[in-house]
Amino acid sequence: MIEKALVNVGRFGSASDIPLLRAWSLYPDLGCFAIQAIREIDEATGQMKLPAEG
Repeated sequence: MIEKALVNVGRFGSASDIPLLRAWSLYPDLGCFAIQAIREIDEATGQMKLPAEG
């Protein structure tokens, strides 16, 4: 049930949801869903950080 909620936050959430998702990322069974949701929000909002050049 929570897995599905985290997936939906990734689909429909905003950058303001990321701090909460970071807290969920610490849970062994749910962390991967939270991290994926963060990635999806970052991609959707264009907030992904580019790798450092050098």
